[in-house]
Parts: sequence; structure tokens; C-alpha cells
Amino acid sequence: MPDKIYFFVDPGKVSDNKFSLNEQESHHLTKVLRKPIGTNIWLIDGIGSVYSGTVQNIQNDAVSGQILKVFPKYGENKK
Repeated sequence: MPDKIYFFVDPGKVSDNKFSLNEQESHHLTKVLRKPIGTNIWLIDGIGSVYSGTVQNIQNDAVSGQILKVFPKYGENKK
């Protein structure tokens, strides 16, 4: 099992050190991987930032949580 679990997060769904996952990513986290509240995950926003976070709320296919750390320009070309 990998050390880090990555999920896509819409950049518009990251605010004030909080995040919420879309229905597809929430479903994968809760129904496929069966991860509970308290799970540490990594979030990729598709525009260059990565976040480490913790799942704090699971309701149906809606997952939200707390951002622990932000890694701006993660994986970006260093030119």
C-alpha cells in the first residue's frame, strides 16, 4: 500500500485551510478505499499546488476536511 494517497481537489473547493472533494473523489475515498474520518490524504489541485490534509467529515458521497500544509509549485518545472 502506498504511503501517500492522492486525490484531485477543485481549486475552488480549497479555502481557509479547508477542502471538500467532488462526488467522484469522495466516492473513491469512502466506498472504494473505505477510508474513515481522520485519514491523512494528499490533494492535487491541477494548477501547481499540493496539500496535505485530514478527512474531518464524511456524509454520503461528500468528504471535507482540514488542510495541514500547502506545497505551492509542487512538481513544477524549476526553470
